[in-house]
Amino acid sequence: MYIFSSLGHLIVDFFASFMTPLGPYFVEKFNTSSQIVAMFISAVAVISSLIQVIFGVSTDFLKNKAAFLVITILLVILLTGLIGFATNLFTLFFIFLLINIANAAFHPLGAAVVGESSRTGAMPFFVSAGTLGVALGPIFITWLVSNYSLYALLPFSLMIVITLLPIGIKFWKFSDHSVASASSFKWRIVFPLFPLWLIVTIRTFVMSTVHVFTPMFMSEKGYSLILGGMMLSSGVTIGIPMIFLGGFLLKKIGNNILNIISFAGMGILILTMINVQNAPWIFLCFVLTDAFGHLTMSTNVTEAQRILPNQKALASSMIMGLAWASGMGLRFIAASLFGDRIFLVLSITGFLSFLGIIAVLFLTTMYNRKARHSSFESGDAD
Repeated sequence: MYIFSSLGHLIVDFFASFMTPLGPYFVEKFNTSSQIVAMFISAVAVISSLIQVIFGVSTDFLKNKAAFLVITILLVILLTGLIGFATNLFTLFFIFLLINIANAAFHPLGAAVVGESSRTGAMPFFVSAGTLGVALGPIFITWLVSNYSLYALLPFSLMIVITLLPIGIKFWKFSDHSVASASSFKWRIVFPLFPLWLIVTIRTFVMSTVHVFTPMFMSEKGYSLILGGMMLSSGVTIGIPMIFLGGFLLKKIGNNILNIISFAGMGILILTMINVQNAPWIFLCFVLTDAFGHLTMSTNVTEAQRILPNQKALASSMIMGLAWASGMGLRFIAASLFGDRIFLVLSITGFLSFLGIIAVLFLTTMYNRKARHSSFESGDAD
């Protein structure tokens, strides 16, 4: 089941990643401003991330989890095929919102299914599959629009659906007894996740801010936009093996040490990057920043599921949904206050990464105590 969930993760993140690279295209097509399109893209991302928590609470109690996963994957694909038929920005916003809500519905349960696997590399494989989808999506959609049109998305989507349908039907019939179901829900059970939520929120802010502002930082120095795009692609690419490395190191040194290494590496590299002058060093610092950031991409999800073993979808949604939305919200505030002072924003980001280390160190005791308490209540204590 974890293989199908990982394949689904690649697919839904591949299709959901079309929104951001199409921003300039929508500005021209609908004769609107880049600010409006950027606001609508940000709104869709934040709303869908917050909604993910609702699915995290509810999908733990589903009886037919396999069917739900198949339906959400098909919805993401089919809704994406309708993008080219949007006649105005409001309709486009509505379609993308539905796509991202279906995407948000998939993530908590998909991660929960993977969390039931006894294989050590299951969660890194799942997270890496989504990362690969995010890396490939922008390349594909910009090629499609440049050579054909968005209308071509409909036949492409239908082709993918027809190809996946036999696999989906087989998965649908798979015994749901292999996935644990939650018996009850009380909001107090999420309290032990607070330290981990804060840690992932800080990491999300750091990584997303670096992704947005470093290409602008490069442009200020007179380097081409192509170089900035190469940096982003290279960062995501190196992130995939780092996800697997993090999964391997989790049992060796523990998640807290991994988070400290991740934050320290990002902080040092960001502050180094903004103080060097030549492109190769900036490029290297950016890529290594992404490498350290991806180190804990799957381990924090695994740790959250360990804390709430009977509500794995909820645990995943808190880390993959709420924390991501919170981090992007912080980025929005930083951009609103200091968006025209790129060096200052990146400096704040570097120092905030070190704040992540402090969060890990000071919250370790509470984190472990809450985790043990949650495991005892769930009947999983040793």
